[in-house]
Formats: sequence, C-alpha cells, structure tokens
Amino acid sequence: MQQSDSYHPWGNAPCTVIVKWLSIVVCLLGSVMVRAQDGKRQFGPLLIDFNIDSVRHTAICQFSADNKTLASVMVGLNGTGTFSISQPGFSSRGILSIKQDAAKTGKELNVNLWYKSGKDSVSYNGALAIWPSVPAVGDTVFIPDFILAPLLTARVKVWGPSKNIALVSLINGEAVVYSIALTQPSPFAYTTDDIILGDLVIKKGMSVKLSIPSAITKGSILLNAQYITTDHPLTPFNAIIASWPL
Repeated sequence: MQQSDSYHPWGNAPCTVIVKWLSIVVCLLGSVMVRAQDGKRQFGPLLIDFNIDSVRHTAICQFSADNKTLASVMVGLNGTGTFSISQPGFSSRGILSIKQDAAKTGKELNVNLWYKSGKDSVSYNGALAIWPSVPAVGDTVFIPDFILAPLLTARVKVWGPSKNIALVSLINGEAVVYSIALTQPSPFAYTTDDIILGDLVIKKGMSVKLSIPSAITKGSILLNAQYITTDHPLTPFNAIIASWPL
C-alpha cells in the first residue's frame, strides 16, 4: 500500500497526548537498548504516573488524584509492590509487579487494582507498559514509519536471527501510546480497550499480526482496526504497515 506525502488513512484528527511514554534509544554502537520509559494511566479519579528503568527492570509508580500525590511504590523484576489509598468518597488498593511478558521477548509492568468512587466500583488486571529485551548488536532491522495521521505513526522494529521478532508501536508525537512484542510462537495480539487520542478513538479489538519472512516471501505486520473521529463515522482500516526481507 503506497502513501503519498499528503495521505493519512486516519484523517486529520488532532491527537492529544494522554500517555507519555519515552521510547527506544538507539546507541551509537548500533545496538538497541531500552533506557527508560515514562507513562500515565487513568483509572477513574486515580492517576498512575510510572517511570521505568528498562535496563535494570525497575519501576517507580506514583498515585495521585485531583493533583494530590497519595502514594509512591517502587517495584523490581519478579517482585511485587502493594498500595492502599483511602480518601473521602474514593478508595483504591492493588498490587504492582514486573515480569516476563507472555511472548517471552520482553518485560511488562502489571497492575492488579480495584477502586471505588461514589457508586462506581471497578477492577483492572493488566499491563501498564511492555518493553522488549535487548537484542544482539546488528540484528535490528529499521523500517520506515507508517503515517496514520499527522501526529500518529506506526513504528515497527524487527530483530532476531530469522528476523522473526517485532516490536509494534503507535506513536503520538513523541509518546508511545501502544506497544506490543510479537514473535513466531505468538504472532498475534489485540487491544481490549479503546485508545483515546483527543478526537480520534481507535476502538478496542485493534489487532496486529506478524508474518515471518522466508526465502521467497517478505515478513510483514498487518494492522486491522476501526477508528472514529468527530468528523468521520466508524471507519475500518486494514493494511500492511511494514514489510522486510529475510
């Protein structure tokens, strides 16, 4: 699928950064090393700010509501950290952990939390952030970004002896708003929540699929999604956003 300089499949919807997540730093020696990632996740009135050292695999998470810091927790690889917050009309408790991701190609910061605000009571158990393990020097394949909207791009990095490991990220400005590692044993992933970027909403169920390269076919990433903006009705998008040879 070819793109012209003015072609944006997801229109000209403004993209307001909700999640700030610093991405991968490319070292001068040519290796790829994930240094640190910052991010935010909102759960009702509860805001979690996290800072990850992706080399040491540690995270510091700060919990706040109404611009007031309520708790701070540090957690390391294979460890856990707990939090319990009680405020007038609002309470929350949960467990943070860092572990190997399901694809066994990286690490993830996970939270299992419950909160109650007024009559609303909600629980959540899932990843706040996922980052890849450090690949070997020279194994990484750099692929041009696929422009989805003026401030929203899809970025794919591929590595491994058979070029069969891919990190797929959606980047809003300078922030990574979604990232997943795909491998030959686990080549498919999908979102379970909407991704909200100002007037642009990528509906839950967005999927990414890895096809590994061979001697006769290129490897590829297929993105399948539905999006909606204030100016566009619900619109499907299905395209290969990256391809590479063996």
